[in-house]
Amino acid sequence: MASLAARLASASLNRTARVAAARNILAPAGLAAQVRLNHSSARDTTTIPDFSKYKNGSGDSTNRAFSYFMVGTTGAVSVIGAKTTVADFLANMSASADVLALAKVEVDLSTIPEGRNVTIKWRGKPVFIRHRTADEIEEANS
Repeated sequence: MASLAARLASASLNRTARVAAARNILAPAGLAAQVRLNHSSARDTTTIPDFSKYKNGSGDSTNRAFSYFMVGTTGAVSVIGAKTTVADFLANMSASADVLALAKVEVDLSTIPEGRNVTIKWRGKPVFIRHRTADEIEEANS
């Protein structure tokens, strides 16, 4: 390690020798290393180009206000559209009123005249109810 430091610190080494020494230091034993070098047409130049003429100005506030208005309006319309879509989907998927009254059907038999039939809906299917006469009940019991 000391010989390496001595080699790098040596003032007699020119630039090519220093690059070669750096390559030997950075390369693992037996493997080649990639060294990236900075190239410039002039030595020791680090001037950075001025791109200020390509920059936009600070912009006027009316253009910014219009942009914010458009973004806000688009967001509001999107939220309303999403809400409407979800509400329509849930309304479509929910059960209808006749299905909600699945198992509870109450019929007042006193309103059905004796000997007559009534058809009601239960779970979406018809149910036939007959208010039997005394003779029909006696015949069914025998």
